[in-house]
Amino acid sequence: MEKKNLTVLVGANDTIAGDGEAISAGVTDEVALYSLGDMSTMNSGAVTTAAGGQGIFFGVTMADGKFYKTDVIMPANITQITEQADIDGVGQRTTIDALENIDCETEYCVKVRYDSPEIAKNYGYQAMIKTYSYVTRCCGTACGCPDGAAWDVSMGLAEQLNADGESGMNLNGAANARTVLAASVLNSTSPTASNDPDEIWTLTQGSNIITCATDIDYASGTDVAAGDFIRIMNGGGTVTTAAGDTFRVEAADASALTITLDRPWPHVTQALDTTGDAEVIPKATGEALADSTWSVIIDFGDGAASTGIVTNSGAGATNWVRPYVVEAEVGLACNLNCNATVTETTAAVQPTGLGYSIIQKELWANKGAGKKYGPYSGTTLYSRPVVDEDYFAVPATAYTQYIIDWNDTSPSASTDSWMPRPKRLIIAVPTASTTVTAELNAIGDTLNADFNVPFHSLGS
Repeated sequence: MEKKNLTVLVGANDTIAGDGEAISAGVTDEVALYSLGDMSTMNSGAVTTAAGGQGIFFGVTMADGKFYKTDVIMPANITQITEQADIDGVGQRTTIDALENIDCETEYCVKVRYDSPEIAKNYGYQAMIKTYSYVTRCCGTACGCPDGAAWDVSMGLAEQLNADGESGMNLNGAANARTVLAASVLNSTSPTASNDPDEIWTLTQGSNIITCATDIDYASGTDVAAGDFIRIMNGGGTVTTAAGDTFRVEAADASALTITLDRPWPHVTQALDTTGDAEVIPKATGEALADSTWSVIIDFGDGAASTGIVTNSGAGATNWVRPYVVEAEVGLACNLNCNATVTETTAAVQPTGLGYSIIQKELWANKGAGKKYGPYSGTTLYSRPVVDEDYFAVPATAYTQYIIDWNDTSPSASTDSWMPRPKRLIIAVPTASTTVTAELNAIGDTLNADFNVPFHSLGS
């Protein structure tokens, strides 16, 4: 489709034009449907075969005072109307479990293949593959697991995954995570509620030190000791087997009021309360837990879920990429490939309808269409588009898109005959604008009933 055959209108005002309003009465940011017959607005109830007989068009008055409109659309020539709901990004989760036959002083590896538009720009057809390796503890009695243990390899691999320089922990926030958001160690054994801390303990993202206010006690007076395990609920709430990230205590200092964990806390900084945020598992109990009860969950970068990875998605970005959620294939190697199972428990879902992408559609539609710039998306070769002048969508806002495809049968400039030319209109309105989305749906339903226009919804 040629660029000149695409029109993008962005509305931000959650109101509906009254029936019969003149163009001059247009409310800023309010998308409205107009009848070509009298150049006045039509609400959904006024869309009839008679009103559409001379053609219709959509228009919106923007904050800069300019009125933007589509070409004239003959309802009978509309081939399809599609309502595309915005889709929230979902980060992938992969689980490694069924660990067995773990030996001491042995290397175990997880190999991850990452896929994303950003990676494709740098690697092309050669995928980015990273290997995360951990050598289990020594075989002496003093090492904590002389025969090898599933908890040891689980925690060691989780630490290596979290230490990735592109992970969320090291980039200070989920919105920037490009590989692993966080790897956590779970145990399926039911928690003991009475084993919670006796006071507030504070964890800092990226640090393996828990700081305590006045003591390091749990279960009403028992000191935490080296070798104990601590199961912690990320974000608070009562510890569960499905979400409690489990750590081993490497050192506990009652004088310094610190507890040293086997690896840094990968999640956001939080203070643990005394009513269930954490559970201490005594050393003997933890080490006796069956290997089959331990697992590792790997949560991959989700860009804070709703926005995807947006670092290079601004309108002025020279290396723009569509907002995305990273996808990964996890494999086992280095003695682990026959001693564990990998399952993709949550599939990645790519975000749709974000303003970052709507802006690009606006710029694409305006290229070479009488705007101040021609083949480039700025005023000169080096300048970039600017808001309120070149585009109107808000980058991080989620939009519902109404896509209208029709055939324009006006005389062709080259042949002076009635040649059908396919054209497309995209009306983008914030999903939160429920009044206007309801009106646009009603208009679509009416066009379907009166003109037999196919109208369907996607992603809702």
